[in-house]
Amino acid sequence: MKPHLTRLSFFKLNAASVLSALAVAILTLSATLLSSAPAHAQTGSPVTLQCQINTNDAGYALACNGTIPGGSGVLNCQSPNVISNSHGVFAAAPVTCTGTANLPLTTIPGTLSTTALVIDTNNGTATIDQGTATLTVNQGLSSLTGTCQGAAFSASLSPPTMSVPNGTCSIALNVLGVGNATLTVQNGSISLVNGSTLSINSPGITLTTALLGVPVTTVSCGSSIPISLSQLPSVSDLLTLCKGS
Repeated sequence: MKPHLTRLSFFKLNAASVLSALAVAILTLSATLLSSAPAHAQTGSPVTLQCQINTNDAGYALACNGTIPGGSGVLNCQSPNVISNSHGVFAAAPVTCTGTANLPLTTIPGTLSTTALVIDTNNGTATIDQGTATLTVNQGLSSLTGTCQGAAFSASLSPPTMSVPNGTCSIALNVLGVGNATLTVQNGSISLVNGSTLSINSPGITLTTALLGVPVTTVSCGSSIPISLSQLPSVSDLLTLCKGS
């Protein structure tokens, strides 16, 4: 049975797109939260989070770290304006962030830039307004880069998921000297399965591939594509995977 993700109801950069997290910005995003003092998720939460907000010459900075199912993550953000806290719901606008998700077999860096970010420490969710998020996976001669952008998207910590109900995600696989492939996802989501597989879900996924600089094909894929982070697929493997979906 193919994996299926229900659309998250709140404005959730969610968290289709991580890559990933989108994203993997989503995975990284969902691994942290904002606070004017060290803050913890409520007892019984599937994740643990700690954050510290400081001021610097550029305004307000926040440094967070926490655990996600199967790994851990850190997030560092900068905003020129005050970061608010209302009963465990933190908001910053505008804000730029960098972060890293640490998984058993790989480390995934990500970035986020948005006009408004809200992190709810009570349920481990984050919502992004008018934002762009990226994530990168490097493995030998191969690299996977995911970029998601939309008017509003969201991230969830358990499971790590990024949903983009009104936006686009581009997931590019590059193999040095061999070729490249790009998955284009409209209005979908990306989730991390078992700490090692990205599940890309969307009503419509398109794959464009090229080998040795020569365009090969553009095909429409199914509604769900799994990509292993422990062993990135080759361009031809991804084409086969897509055709078989």
